[in-house]
Amino acid sequence: MKKALSVVLALLFVLSAFPLTALPVAAASASDLTFELNDDGESYFVSEYQSASGALTIPSTYNGKPVTSIGYKAFYNCTGLTSITIPNSVTSIGEGAFYNCLGLTSITIPSSVTSIGPETFYGCTGLTSINFEGTIEQWNNVRKASNWDREMPAYTIYCTDGEIQKET
Repeated sequence: MKKALSVVLALLFVLSAFPLTALPVAAASASDLTFELNDDGESYFVSEYQSASGALTIPSTYNGKPVTSIGYKAFYNCTGLTSITIPNSVTSIGEGAFYNCLGLTSITIPSSVTSIGPETFYGCTGLTSINFEGTIEQWNNVRKASNWDREMPAYTIYCTDGEIQKET
């Protein structure tokens, strides 16, 4: 018993000489996305994202076909994502697509997006900047569910011709 205790103490002594560091977190990558074929058989939607951290750019095509939407809760609880760029092939962002993405601080949405579902950014408490690649008029014409921005802090939508401020 004393010998085993001596070995454990010696091992702990040796290990204490090395600083503890956090394990690296995987960087955000398009390879972490799951795509599903739409009913039309001609395009894909993002259906799921495996948790990672940092910035992510969604690709405009998958298997040679356009990515046209972001599905229901596709990025649910992806708290490590800090920014997302959506390609101009996307026309709709589904319900709760970025639900509870606490680390998300900015998103770039193309002018091709014509609809944003309910609670798309629910609980995105760090999201303060929405970059819309179109005009204020185009943004106002996007069909948005009444609660698309529920539980968000104050934010600014940056359009090509000005800004829209939302206070809490």
